[in-house]
Order: sequence, then structure tokens, then C-alpha cells
Amino acid sequence: MRKVAIDFDGVVAESGDSKRTWLIEKLGVDVPADELSRSSVVEVIGAEAYTRMQAETGFEDTLCVRPVPGALDALEILHNSFELVLVTARCDSKLHWAREWLRSFNIDSCFYDVVSSCGTSKISAGRLRRNDVIIDNDQRHLIEFSEMELFRFGFRIKDHLHPGASISHASDWSEILQHLATFDSEANAGVGN
Repeated sequence: MRKVAIDFDGVVAESGDSKRTWLIEKLGVDVPADELSRSSVVEVIGAEAYTRMQAETGFEDTLCVRPVPGALDALEILHNSFELVLVTARCDSKLHWAREWLRSFNIDSCFYDVVSSCGTSKISAGRLRRNDVIIDNDQRHLIEFSEMELFRFGFRIKDHLHPGASISHASDWSEILQHLATFDSEANAGVGN
């Protein structure tokens, strides 16, 4: 069975709401929730302000965030055809917030594992688990050369991709499902050859 690594913040859970509120209240900057990846926000507010925002918004509000539209249904569909692993940049000590969020929406059984890529890249973490696909909304996690299929998730992707990166775009979960159906059928067609 093919393996798919899926990012948590901004791909499965709309965790950007508290960041967006912080940006408006503290800096007077309004960034759409689907453009709150580190790569996008640092360009607007700088690395120092981003670090301060991360420290002040915390992880405790994870349980209050809503799912990304279409994510719950898509994950239910995908786990029937793929082995799914949730890969997050959250450190090991913060993984319990993501696990608890998955349980609260009854989708924890869709994932065979929840892992941290803290201290390494998501592609490296994916290689350790022999993932075939990585889905992330932040291109900095996808620019390392990889033999895996890479999907950039986001509704209004405006920044430029790393030159030479082989990354497919998906603006919503229905596009991810279409891409993965094609990917899976192409892989299965090659099995008997």
C-alpha cells in the first residue's frame, strides 16, 4: 500500500486563526488564514516577529480549531487506499495536541502514525517511513530534492516555487483526491509490468 505523509497545521486543521488574530492585534497586519505558512508570513513580518508570534499563540488552542474544509471527508476516503501518517513540525512534546485534535474529530484511526519532523526536514522524516507522497502547505518543507511525489496545498498560492522543484499544486482537498487517484492508478498500472 502506498504511503502518504500529510502536514497537520494548515492542511488538516485550520490552526492559523490564532496566528491571524495575533498578527492583526499586535502588528496591524491581516494575512488570510490559508497564507499563514512560515514561508509566507516571514516574508511579511520577518523571522523575529514570527518567532514571537509562535511563542505567544501556543499550542493549547489546537483543540479549538476547525478542520480545513474538505479534510475530514478526504482523509476518510484516503485511508482506504493509502497508509497515512501525520507529519508535523511540532516537537515531540507538542504532538499530543495534534493527536487529541484527531481524536476529537474521530479521524485518529485514519493515520497509522503521528510523527514530528522537529530537528529534521519533513522529507527526511518521510524517507524514514518510506512515504511515497508528502502534502504540505509550506514550500520550505518541499524544496529538498526528493524521489517522493510532493503536493503543495493552499487556496491562494502566490509565492514562487523553488527552481527545479517537482511540486504539484492543489488548492483544496478535492484536487488532492484527484491527484492521488491518478497517482495511485498510475502506480498500480506499473505493478504488473
